[in-house]
Amino acid sequence: MSSPQATRPWRLRPAEEGDGSALVELWNRIDPASPTTEAEHRHNVALLRDDGHVYECRVAVDRSTDRLVGSAEYFHDPDAFDGGRYWVEVNVDLDRRRRGLGTILYGSVEAELAERGARQLRTNTEAAVPDGAAFARRHGFEPLRDRWRSVLEVARCDVSGLPARRRRLAEDGIELTTLGDEGADDPSVVRRLYELETEISRDEPRADPMTPLTPSVWESWNLGQPGQTTADFWIARHGGSFVGLTYGRPAPGEPGLFLQSFTGVRRDARGQGIATALKLALIDRARAEGYVRIRTSNDSSNAAMWGINERLGFVRTQTWTLWGRDLPGTASP
Repeated sequence: MSSPQATRPWRLRPAEEGDGSALVELWNRIDPASPTTEAEHRHNVALLRDDGHVYECRVAVDRSTDRLVGSAEYFHDPDAFDGGRYWVEVNVDLDRRRRGLGTILYGSVEAELAERGARQLRTNTEAAVPDGAAFARRHGFEPLRDRWRSVLEVARCDVSGLPARRRRLAEDGIELTTLGDEGADDPSVVRRLYELETEISRDEPRADPMTPLTPSVWESWNLGQPGQTTADFWIARHGGSFVGLTYGRPAPGEPGLFLQSFTGVRRDARGQGIATALKLALIDRARAEGYVRIRTSNDSSNAAMWGINERLGFVRTQTWTLWGRDLPGTASP
């Protein structure tokens, strides 16, 4: 008797070393608004595994064409780490949906995760794609919180007030500088940036408790991305202390787009306009470098950061919902 897998028009197998290009092509067909590259994918997977975190991927391959038509990944989240909590991402090609492939892919990784002793799962879906939310609900996930993605058309942002802002901050002893100016080759500078972001990140709204990255992993994640330069890091310095930070990088596979990854100010330095000045400085640099748009995101409950983004001209373009599931026989810690 043939197995169910043998009678289906696709076969499942673990992702192989040579699948990177086909995986990226699949993901970019599904989400053309956020293209990635094979180099970025390999970089991020290597960082996870090199730090001892789990990353695994299963793929579905069309039997007749040998084309990759679906994938299911699971991995740890390094900055909200719990050994029993995993992110799961299931993607099915647009012309293969509503045939049960997504459920089969999800079931294959759920079984593996149960063997690993997983207790909690996380995934996310875009609000504009209701099939994603329906899929999550069918598989026992519940919505936890939303994250907004927004875009700024650089030419529409007025940065003319930046010099005056910098002068006002200077009167209070606060200077805007860059990682290049401070010395990217100085380990003590990099360590201070790491400590600053770690401190600020503890105040960010999130579903799961924040766990600090190790200094080496933070440096690899945030200073080692393809195309990134030290001029993409803007720092607010008060005397010998770093009190604020913003940074980003070119978007992989999307010329003209800059991704603003992080903006934050130490708690005791907030309320002075430092975050706005940092963002304006980065926008001004992006414009000088020929970027057309800047994309960022923030938790929907972070009213202060969204207020800054909105005043600068960022327009909300997508809402992503974070979903969670406790596996049978387990409970939230």
